[in-house]
Amino acid sequence: MVRRLRRSAPRTGLGKDFLDLLSIPTEELTGLLRLAAQLKIKQRRGLSHPLLQGRMLGLLFQKPSTRTRVSFEAGMNQ
Repeated sequence: MVRRLRRSAPRTGLGKDFLDLLSIPTEELTGLLRLAAQLKIKQRRGLSHPLLQGRMLGLLFQKPSTRTRVSFEAGMNQ
């Protein structure tokens, strides 16, 4: 899966394609995981955040996989 991150990605220096874990420094990966944990806490409390406001997300799969597609769709909707 190729994930395109914008240059203005919050709290990380990721402004490149995220192809694998070895493509970014450890401190950037740690920051990304911290941000994900903070967003999950906000989501559980019913608090909104503006990070993806006005952005479009898309899914593209090479092979059909209902379970994977449904998992990604659920995450995107949250």
